[in-house]
Amino acid sequence: MPDDPQYNEAYIRAKEQQAEKHVEGHAVKAGRDRLPPGQTLTKGFPILDLGVRPSRANYSRWSLEIFGKVENPRTLSLAELKALGGKGITADFHCVTRWSRYDLNWRGIPFPKIIELVKPNPNAVFVSFHSYDKYTTNVPVGELLKLIVPSPAVVSTMIL
Repeated sequence: MPDDPQYNEAYIRAKEQQAEKHVEGHAVKAGRDRLPPGQTLTKGFPILDLGVRPSRANYSRWSLEIFGKVENPRTLSLAELKALGGKGITADFHCVTRWSRYDLNWRGIPFPKIIELVKPNPNAVFVSFHSYDKYTTNVPVGELLKLIVPSPAVVSTMIL
């Protein structure tokens, strides 16, 4: 597939170093009530990617696949996902590379809308997210249900 990611390890290391410098150079004192342990508050927005950028020509082929411990597995096209209706919120962002930024404006599909569509089994306790560039993470279902809007990661697959 022409859009398969091609990873450049040297580029990734350089991006990680760039992000570290940015956080150190723009850190501000933060209140402990909002800043997770080990995080540094920044006023900037470091960009840390893997240098893998999908072609915009393929956006129409993007989809969200939801499967696993659900009654109604679904694959939603980008148009179908957008048709669910977005909602805006203001929330903090805490990056895995140890920087945080407060009060960012986000727009996305509220997770409870996704839950309504797929109807997870009662024994589904985690959601595993898989992105285009092969990044994965998992989050407890209970935590996602507390959110108005899920993380704005580019998500291509969700496993319950």
